[in-house]
Amino acid sequence: MSADGAVTGCTASLTFSSVGVRTLTLTGTDSQGANGTATMNITVVNPPPDLPPTVNITSPANNAGVSFNQSLTLSATANDPEGKAVTTTWSVSLSNSKTGPWTNTKIIGTGATLSWKLSSSYPGGVQSYIRIQATATDPA
Repeated sequence: MSADGAVTGCTASLTFSSVGVRTLTLTGTDSQGANGTATMNITVVNPPPDLPPTVNITSPANNAGVSFNQSLTLSATANDPEGKAVTTTWSVSLSNSKTGPWTNTKIIGTGATLSWKLSSSYPGGVQSYIRIQATATDPA
C-alpha cells in the first residue's frame, strides 16, 4: 500500500491527491490462491484549466433501427465540469459498415432535444448504416 491508497475488486478507481510519477501494481488471485502481478508507471498531471463538456445520448438507443420516414426524438444530456453553458449540436453520417468510415456528414440541428427524420437529411434514400452524433461545446 502506498501513500495514495490501495483498492480491491474487479473494477477499481483511485483518486490521486497530488501530481507526480506513480507506480501502479495489479495483483490478480484466482480461486486456488495462485496469483500474478503486473506493474506500470504513470505520471499524474494537473487537469487543464478548462475541461471539455461531457455528452450522453439518451434517445434513440444504441443500434436502434430507423425507418426512412420515421420521426425520431433525439435527446442528450450535456454538462460542463466548470458549470458553463453548453451547446449541443446534432449530426448524422453514413457508412457501408457498422464501424465506418463515416461520410456525407450533415448537421441536423442543435439543442438537448431534437425531432428528426432520416428522409429530411437524405431525401434520395440510403442503403447503409447511419450514425447520429451529439457534440457538446462550451464557450471556451
